[in-house]
Amino acid sequence: RENFFQWLPPGNHPGRLLGLVANETATVTSGDYRGQRPLAANFFALNALAQYPQAASIQDLRSWSSTLAFQRLRSWGFTTIGAWSDPDLFTRSGRRPYTHMLQPAHPGLINGSTTYLDYFKDQWLINLRARLTEEIGLTIGDPYNLGFYIDNERDWTKSNVSARSLGLWVLKAPSEPFSARYAKRAFRDQLRGKYVTIANLNSQWQVNYSSWDDVLTRQDVEPTAALSDEDMQAFERLYAETYFSTCRQAMREIAPRHLYLGCRFTSGARPVLLELAAKFADVVTVNLY
Repeated sequence: RENFFQWLPPGNHPGRLLGLVANETATVTSGDYRGQRPLAANFFALNALAQYPQAASIQDLRSWSSTLAFQRLRSWGFTTIGAWSDPDLFTRSGRRPYTHMLQPAHPGLINGSTTYLDYFKDQWLINLRARLTEEIGLTIGDPYNLGFYIDNERDWTKSNVSARSLGLWVLKAPSEPFSARYAKRAFRDQLRGKYVTIANLNSQWQVNYSSWDDVLTRQDVEPTAALSDEDMQAFERLYAETYFSTCRQAMREIAPRHLYLGCRFTSGARPVLLELAAKFADVVTVNLY
């Protein structure tokens, strides 16, 4: 509805041609535009173009607008550059301390769930090291870099997820090679350390595993909450400690002079996980909305 706008660049303007002024929306699910991807105005770009109409390329507009933004931050008294900021701001003249966000490749899913990643796999540490190594010579070793956030608002830390949901999800995961190191094996080993014999576990949970190997292969066991929640909670603690300790290990190996700023919880994070993070992170971070 272009007539809603007092001013838009003409159709042949670089801002139009480069997609700076109008972007396709996601597919609309209801109403007059259902099933369509209409254009939506980019108000930041419109304002930037109004102040810098001679911009002839994305690079021109970005360079000018980011320089202006950086100058404004300084004039308004901001003392740091926060996570999710354009990394180009980290190295501008008149620099400010900054924090950086790293999101390593995930190590694999537990039973296909994007909520529960398998941090027990060796691949998790490999992925962490790989992502940190990319920053050597860039942000690692830079005295203006306060530290790194690793990941952002992991679903398993939120209040709508529970230790029991994690435990049951792991118990229902399919069998993996017996030589593999993964979440289901970690849970089995924790239970074996506590109960020693499979008969003791069966007695407590009122289930019928035939052996400890049977714990790894079966997917149909779901003990009642009253009998198993203590063990579910113990496994969640192990899961969280494995995650945070591995992050700390990678940071200490590759970026020892920078702070490990945690995983950025939301305000709905569960206290037990905040406390566990505090054992390993230099700073426990919470996003407040």
